Amino acid sequence: MNKTIIIIKIILGFLLFVCLFDMPYFYYQFVRFTGTIGFGLLALENYQKNHTWFVLWSCSALLINPFFKIALGRDLWNIVDVFWVVLLIVSIFLNKRHVDGYMKFVGRKKYTDPNYLRFLKNADQFLKLINDLNDYITWVQRHQIQSKFEDTGRFFKNKSNYYNEEKTVDRFNNIFENFEDFVVNFNLKYVRTQKEKHQQFFDNIENKKLDEQQRTAVVTDEYSNLIVAGAGSGKTLTILA
Repeated sequence: MNKTIIIIKIILGFLLFVCLFDMPYFYYQFVRFTGTIGFGLLALENYQKNHTWFVLWSCSALLINPFFKIALGRDLWNIVDVFWVVLLIVSIFLNKRHVDGYMKFVGRKKYTDPNYLRFLKNADQFLKLINDLNDYITWVQRHQIQSKFEDTGRFFKNKSNYYNEEKTVDRFNNIFENFEDFVVNFNLKYVRTQKEKHQQFFDNIENKKLDEQQRTAVVTDEYSNLIVAGAGSGKTLTILA
């Protein structure tokens, strides 16, 4: 519910409750003016939304108006004031329940949206692809993956909290939104693992031992590599490996 509407109802309820006590004449006039405006706003807020509440608030605005006063007597006005206070309190809780129910409905509905389901399937494919990676990721492969899942990334961008019941969305965003960093870290881990795995091989190539830079150059299986090295630095031995 709109917070402004709740505030209006609370203020009206308080003013009407105070009317049950002996107050100066000007206070009741003030309540009449305030009540007319307040009930009018409530009626306007329910116009074309809830016919019952619209009628109740409209009649209340007419009954309390300060221009064409309706004489009911003190005892009867006290009863009306109590009725209004109760009505305002009930309306706050009823409307809150309806809003909460509507929000829950909307919350469930978003998980059945065809576009969401289509992109969720793509996100699952992306995560499976990432999980199955077991080789160096070249810049060409990185670009192909980014292009393939670009629309999915755009759809789920900054929506991890919105789709908080589906953990796939959060996992997808954590990787895809920082995919270049993911690739860098993945390749660093791959290179480190391969150097450890083939250490014995790198320790004896033509009776020579490759240094760390040479080993990195060998296992860095990029689409294209630029090797910058001076004469006698071991280029041939590196290529041979």
